[in-house]
Amino acid sequence: MDALRKLVIVIAAWVVACAAALVLRQQDAVLDGALDLYAQGRYVAAYARFAAAADQGNPEAARMALQMVREGRARYGTEWWASPAQRAHWARLAGVSLSAFTPPTRTAPAPPVREAAVPAPQPGRRGLAAPG
Repeated sequence: MDALRKLVIVIAAWVVACAAALVLRQQDAVLDGALDLYAQGRYVAAYARFAAAADQGNPEAARMALQMVREGRARYGTEWWASPAQRAHWARLAGVSLSAFTPPTRTAPAPPVREAAVPAPQPGRRGLAAPG
């Protein structure tokens, strides 16, 4: 019976390790997607992904979301809003002082920012024939 108990513990530990590895891979994929959007200048979508990943416990996403909240209008042309509880949670994850990432105080949350419309396909690209 003792051998069976050890086998069950080993199998359970293996399952937990596999699940943790899968979660880390998924978090890495979300962070990579957010970084790609950021590099493309699609800041609205990038911030949404950084914020969601930070809320799920990703330290790098928390650092990026805090940076976007702090630098807001000056760097991105818009203000990003996060609740005080979110900012505190993200600062703990990122291992930084919250005071360094606190934006100017507001009396109300900033209105939601919508992503700009996707431009129409250009003729001659991606299989579309040029007119004429």
